[in-house]
Amino acid sequence: MDKNKIDNFLVIGLGLIGGSIAKDIRQFYPNANIDVIEPNEVGVSSAIEDGIVNKAITYEEIPKKSYFIILATPIRTVIKIANGIKNVIDEDSSSKSKQFFIIDTASTKAKITKEFEKLTSGNIEYIATHPMAGTEFTGYKHSRKHLFKSKAWMICEHSNNSECALKVTKSFINKLGGKIREIDPELHDQYAAIVSHSIIMLSNYIFDFIFEKSPEALEVAGDGFTSTTRLASGNPELHVDILINNHDFIKQTLGDFNKYLGNKLSNGVIEDKKFFNDNMKNRNSWIYKRS
Repeated sequence: MDKNKIDNFLVIGLGLIGGSIAKDIRQFYPNANIDVIEPNEVGVSSAIEDGIVNKAITYEEIPKKSYFIILATPIRTVIKIANGIKNVIDEDSSSKSKQFFIIDTASTKAKITKEFEKLTSGNIEYIATHPMAGTEFTGYKHSRKHLFKSKAWMICEHSNNSECALKVTKSFINKLGGKIREIDPELHDQYAAIVSHSIIMLSNYIFDFIFEKSPEALEVAGDGFTSTTRLASGNPELHVDILINNHDFIKQTLGDFNKYLGNKLSNGVIEDKKFFNDNMKNRNSWIYKRS
Protein backbone atom coordinates (compact mmCIF):
# COMPACT_ATOMS: atom_id res chain seq x y z
CA MET A 1 0.00 0.00 0.00
CA ASP A 2 1.25 3.45 -0.90
CA LYS A 3 0.96 5.18 2.45
CA ASN A 4 -0.13 8.35 0.69
CA LYS A 5 -2.71 6.60 -1.48
CA ILE A 6 -5.23 4.09 -0.18
CA ASP A 7 -6.51 1.76 -2.89
CA ASN A 8 -7.36 -1.49 -1.12
CA PHE A 9 -10.09 -1.47 1.51
CA LEU A 10 -11.53 -4.26 3.60
CA VAL A 11 -14.80 -3.70 5.46
CA ILE A 12 -15.50 -6.26 8.17
CA GLY A 13 -19.17 -6.05 9.10
CA LEU A 14 -21.58 -4.78 6.46
CA GLY A 15 -24.35 -3.42 8.66
CA LEU A 16 -25.56 0.16 8.94
CA ILE A 17 -22.12 1.62 9.76
CA GLY A 18 -19.99 -0.72 7.65
CA GLY A 19 -22.37 -0.49 4.71
CA SER A 20 -22.49 3.31 4.91
CA ILE A 21 -18.69 3.48 5.04
CA ALA A 22 -18.44 1.16 2.03
CA LYS A 23 -20.85 3.35 0.05
CA ASP A 24 -18.83 6.46 0.88
CA ILE A 25 -15.59 4.73 -0.05
CA ARG A 26 -17.04 3.83 -3.44
CA GLN A 27 -18.06 7.45 -3.98
CA PHE A 28 -14.90 9.14 -2.75
CA TYR A 29 -12.41 6.47 -3.88
CA PRO A 30 -14.14 5.35 -7.11
CA ASN A 31 -11.24 3.24 -8.37
CA ALA A 32 -10.55 1.51 -5.07
CA ASN A 33 -10.83 -2.23 -4.50
CA ILE A 34 -13.33 -2.88 -1.70
CA ASP A 35 -13.44 -6.36 -0.22
CA VAL A 36 -15.72 -7.43 2.61
CA ILE A 37 -15.99 -10.03 5.34
CA GLU A 38 -19.62 -10.47 6.33
CA PRO A 39 -21.60 -13.62 7.27
CA ASN A 40 -24.88 -12.23 5.91
CA GLU A 41 -24.85 -13.42 2.30
CA VAL A 42 -27.87 -11.31 1.40
CA GLY A 43 -26.10 -8.12 2.46
CA VAL A 44 -22.96 -9.11 0.55
CA SER A 45 -24.93 -9.94 -2.60
CA SER A 46 -26.76 -6.61 -2.41
CA ALA A 47 -23.50 -4.69 -1.97
CA ILE A 48 -21.93 -6.44 -4.96
CA GLU A 49 -25.03 -5.87 -7.10
CA ASP A 50 -25.01 -2.20 -6.09
CA GLY A 51 -21.44 -1.91 -7.35
CA ILE A 52 -20.21 -1.00 -3.87
CA VAL A 53 -18.17 -4.10 -3.01
CA ASN A 54 -15.84 -6.05 -5.28
CA LYS A 55 -15.98 -9.39 -3.49
CA ALA A 56 -16.24 -11.23 -0.19
CA ILE A 57 -13.08 -12.79 1.24
CA THR A 58 -12.10 -14.87 4.26
CA TYR A 59 -9.81 -13.88 7.14
CA GLU A 60 -7.15 -16.19 5.73
CA GLU A 61 -7.03 -14.09 2.56
CA ILE A 62 -6.20 -10.83 4.36
CA PRO A 63 -2.39 -11.21 4.09
CA LYS A 64 -2.55 -11.38 0.26
CA LYS A 65 -2.58 -7.60 -0.16
CA SER A 66 -2.07 -4.40 1.81
CA TYR A 67 -5.33 -3.19 3.31
CA PHE A 68 -6.95 -0.27 5.06
CA ILE A 69 -9.35 -2.28 7.22
CA ILE A 70 -12.54 -0.95 8.77
CA LEU A 71 -13.70 -3.14 11.64
CA ALA A 72 -17.44 -2.36 11.92
CA THR A 73 -18.65 -5.24 14.07
CA PRO A 74 -20.42 -5.38 17.48
CA ILE A 75 -18.39 -4.03 20.42
CA ARG A 76 -18.02 -7.44 22.06
CA THR A 77 -16.38 -8.90 18.92
CA VAL A 78 -13.85 -6.15 18.14
CA ILE A 79 -10.95 -7.33 20.31
CA LYS A 80 -11.35 -10.97 19.30
CA ILE A 81 -11.45 -10.12 15.60
CA ALA A 82 -8.54 -7.69 15.93
CA ASN A 83 -6.42 -10.45 17.48
CA GLY A 84 -7.51 -12.85 14.75
CA ILE A 85 -6.43 -10.41 12.05
CA LYS A 86 -2.99 -10.03 13.61
CA ASN A 87 -2.59 -13.81 13.90
CA VAL A 88 -3.35 -14.51 10.23
CA ILE A 89 -1.04 -11.70 9.11
CA ASP A 90 1.81 -12.79 11.40
CA GLU A 91 1.52 -16.39 10.22
CA ASP A 92 1.93 -15.45 6.55
CA SER A 93 5.56 -14.71 5.65
CA SER A 94 4.54 -12.90 2.46
CA SER A 95 2.72 -10.23 4.51
CA LYS A 96 5.97 -8.75 5.85
CA SER A 97 6.31 -6.51 2.81
CA LYS A 98 2.76 -5.23 3.12
CA GLN A 99 1.13 -2.54 5.25
CA PHE A 100 -2.07 -2.91 7.26
CA PHE A 101 -4.00 -0.09 8.92
CA ILE A 102 -6.96 -1.29 10.99
CA ILE A 103 -9.55 1.07 12.47
CA ASP A 104 -12.68 0.18 14.44
CA THR A 105 -16.01 1.98 14.78
CA ALA A 106 -17.16 0.75 18.20
CA SER A 107 -18.94 3.20 20.50
CA THR A 108 -16.80 2.40 23.56
CA LYS A 109 -13.07 2.94 23.44
CA ALA A 110 -11.20 2.40 26.75
CA LYS A 111 -10.74 -1.40 26.57
CA ILE A 112 -10.34 -1.45 22.80
CA THR A 113 -7.67 1.26 22.77
CA LYS A 114 -5.60 -0.63 25.37
CA GLU A 115 -5.79 -3.81 23.29
CA PHE A 116 -4.99 -1.95 20.07
CA GLU A 117 -1.87 -0.56 21.73
CA LYS A 118 -0.69 -4.11 22.49
CA LEU A 119 -1.48 -5.39 19.00
CA THR A 120 0.20 -2.57 17.07
CA SER A 121 3.66 -3.51 15.85
CA GLY A 122 5.72 -3.29 12.67
CA ASN A 123 3.55 -3.25 9.58
CA ILE A 124 0.27 -3.73 11.49
CA GLU A 125 -1.27 -0.62 13.01
CA TYR A 126 -4.53 -0.46 14.96
CA ILE A 127 -6.23 2.92 15.41
CA ALA A 128 -9.21 3.22 17.77
CA THR A 129 -11.97 5.40 16.31
CA HIS A 130 -15.69 6.03 16.68
CA PRO A 131 -17.95 7.89 14.23
CA MET A 132 -20.73 9.61 16.20
CA ALA A 133 -23.35 8.81 13.59
CA GLY A 134 -26.10 6.29 13.06
CA THR A 135 -29.85 5.70 13.03
CA GLU A 136 -32.23 3.40 14.88
CA PHE A 137 -32.14 0.99 11.92
CA THR A 138 -29.74 -1.88 11.26
CA GLY A 139 -28.35 -3.82 8.35
CA TYR A 140 -26.89 -3.03 4.95
CA LYS A 141 -30.33 -2.25 3.51
CA HIS A 142 -30.52 0.81 5.78
CA SER A 143 -26.98 2.03 5.08
CA ARG A 144 -26.58 5.23 3.10
CA LYS A 145 -24.08 7.66 1.66
CA HIS A 146 -23.03 10.75 3.62
CA LEU A 147 -24.04 9.31 6.99
CA PHE A 148 -20.86 10.74 8.50
CA LYS A 149 -20.88 14.16 6.86
CA SER A 150 -20.31 16.90 9.47
CA LYS A 151 -20.54 14.32 12.28
CA ALA A 152 -17.87 14.03 14.98
CA TRP A 153 -15.51 11.13 14.33
CA MET A 154 -13.45 10.37 17.43
CA ILE A 155 -9.85 9.15 17.39
CA CYS A 156 -8.31 7.70 20.55
CA GLU A 157 -4.57 7.68 19.93
CA HIS A 158 -2.32 5.26 21.81
CA SER A 159 1.46 5.27 22.38
CA ASN A 160 2.24 2.83 19.55
CA ASN A 161 0.40 4.75 16.84
CA SER A 162 2.76 6.19 14.22
CA GLU A 163 2.34 9.60 12.65
CA CYS A 164 1.87 7.83 9.33
CA ALA A 165 -1.05 5.73 10.58
CA LEU A 166 -2.74 8.73 12.15
CA LYS A 167 -2.21 10.79 9.00
CA VAL A 168 -3.73 8.09 6.79
CA THR A 169 -6.68 7.62 9.17
CA LYS A 170 -7.37 11.35 9.41
CA SER A 171 -7.22 11.69 5.64
CA PHE A 172 -9.78 8.88 5.32
CA ILE A 173 -12.13 10.41 7.87
CA ASN A 174 -11.85 13.84 6.23
CA LYS A 175 -12.64 12.27 2.87
CA LEU A 176 -15.89 10.87 4.27
CA GLY A 177 -16.82 14.27 5.70
CA GLY A 178 -16.31 13.47 9.36
CA LYS A 179 -15.18 16.07 11.88
CA ILE A 180 -12.11 14.69 13.62
CA ARG A 181 -12.04 14.88 17.40
CA GLU A 182 -8.94 13.51 19.15
CA ILE A 183 -9.79 12.41 22.67
CA ASP A 184 -8.61 10.29 25.59
CA PRO A 185 -10.43 6.91 25.52
CA GLU A 186 -11.75 7.18 29.09
CA LEU A 187 -13.09 10.66 28.40
CA HIS A 188 -14.61 9.37 25.17
CA ASP A 189 -16.58 6.75 27.07
CA GLN A 190 -17.74 9.33 29.61
CA TYR A 191 -18.91 11.73 26.90
CA ALA A 192 -20.53 8.90 24.92
CA ALA A 193 -22.48 7.93 28.04
CA ILE A 194 -23.71 11.50 28.46
CA VAL A 195 -24.75 12.39 24.90
CA SER A 196 -25.48 8.97 23.40
CA HIS A 197 -25.73 5.91 25.62
CA SER A 198 -27.86 7.48 28.36
CA ILE A 199 -30.13 8.91 25.65
CA ILE A 200 -30.71 5.39 24.35
CA MET A 201 -31.80 4.37 27.82
CA LEU A 202 -34.03 7.41 28.35
CA SER A 203 -35.72 6.80 25.00
CA ASN A 204 -36.43 3.22 26.06
CA TYR A 205 -37.56 4.24 29.56
CA ILE A 206 -40.00 6.85 28.20
CA PHE A 207 -41.57 4.45 25.72
CA ASP A 208 -41.76 1.65 28.28
CA PHE A 209 -43.39 4.00 30.82
CA ILE A 210 -46.10 5.13 28.39
CA PHE A 211 -46.65 1.64 26.99
CA GLU A 212 -47.14 0.21 30.48
CA LYS A 213 -49.08 3.08 32.11
CA SER A 214 -51.12 4.64 29.29
CA PRO A 215 -50.96 2.51 26.12
CA GLU A 216 -54.21 4.05 24.86
CA ALA A 217 -52.44 7.42 24.62
CA LEU A 218 -50.17 6.01 21.90
CA GLU A 219 -53.11 6.20 19.50
CA VAL A 220 -52.83 10.00 19.47
CA ALA A 221 -49.03 10.32 19.76
CA GLY A 222 -47.48 12.77 17.31
CA ASP A 223 -44.05 13.41 15.82
CA GLY A 224 -42.64 14.74 19.09
CA PHE A 225 -43.22 11.44 20.88
CA THR A 226 -42.04 9.49 17.82
CA SER A 227 -38.75 11.38 17.57
CA THR A 228 -38.16 11.33 21.33
CA THR A 229 -38.54 7.54 21.49
CA ARG A 230 -37.06 6.55 18.10
CA LEU A 231 -33.99 4.98 19.71
CA ALA A 232 -36.25 2.44 21.42
CA SER A 233 -36.55 0.90 17.94
CA GLY A 234 -32.79 0.39 17.84
CA ASN A 235 -30.89 -2.87 17.80
CA PRO A 236 -31.40 -4.61 21.21
CA GLU A 237 -28.12 -6.51 20.79
CA LEU A 238 -26.23 -3.24 20.32
CA HIS A 239 -27.93 -1.65 23.32
CA VAL A 240 -26.97 -4.53 25.61
CA ASP A 241 -23.42 -4.42 24.22
CA ILE A 242 -23.19 -0.71 25.04
CA LEU A 243 -24.55 -1.20 28.57
CA ILE A 244 -22.10 -3.98 29.33
CA ASN A 245 -19.09 -2.07 28.02
CA ASN A 246 -19.90 1.38 29.41
CA HIS A 247 -21.95 0.44 32.47
CA ASP A 248 -20.29 2.68 35.05
CA PHE A 249 -20.48 5.94 33.11
CA ILE A 250 -24.07 5.25 31.99
CA LYS A 251 -25.16 4.49 35.55
CA GLN A 252 -23.46 7.66 36.79
CA THR A 253 -25.09 9.80 34.10
CA LEU A 254 -28.58 8.42 34.69
CA GLY A 255 -28.13 8.79 38.45
CA ASP A 256 -27.13 12.44 38.03
CA PHE A 257 -30.11 13.01 35.74
CA ASN A 258 -32.47 11.41 38.25
CA LYS A 259 -31.26 13.85 40.93
CA TYR A 260 -31.51 16.75 38.48
CA LEU A 261 -35.08 15.84 37.54
CA GLY A 262 -36.11 15.50 41.17
CA ASN A 263 -34.69 18.93 41.97
CA LYS A 264 -36.37 20.56 38.99
CA LEU A 265 -39.77 19.11 39.81
CA SER A 266 -39.51 19.99 43.48
CA ASN A 267 -38.67 23.60 42.58
CA GLY A 268 -41.62 23.95 40.24
CA VAL A 269 -39.41 24.80 37.26
CA ILE A 270 -41.92 23.09 35.02
CA GLU A 271 -43.91 26.34 35.13
CA ASP A 272 -40.89 28.62 34.68
CA LYS A 273 -40.94 30.37 31.28
CA LYS A 274 -37.32 31.48 31.71
CA PHE A 275 -36.24 27.82 31.84
CA PHE A 276 -37.78 27.11 28.44
CA ASN A 277 -36.53 30.39 26.97
CA ASP A 278 -32.95 29.73 28.10
CA ASN A 279 -33.10 26.17 26.83
CA MET A 280 -34.36 27.35 23.44
CA LYS A 281 -31.53 29.89 23.10
CA ASN A 282 -28.84 27.48 24.30
CA ARG A 283 -29.95 24.65 22.02
CA ASN A 284 -30.31 26.91 18.99
CA SER A 285 -26.82 28.27 19.62
CA TRP A 286 -25.43 24.74 19.93
CA ILE A 287 -27.13 23.65 16.68
CA TYR A 288 -25.75 26.71 14.86
CA LYS A 289 -22.18 26.11 16.06
CA ARG A 290 -22.13 22.42 15.09
CA SER A 291 -23.47 22.98 11.56
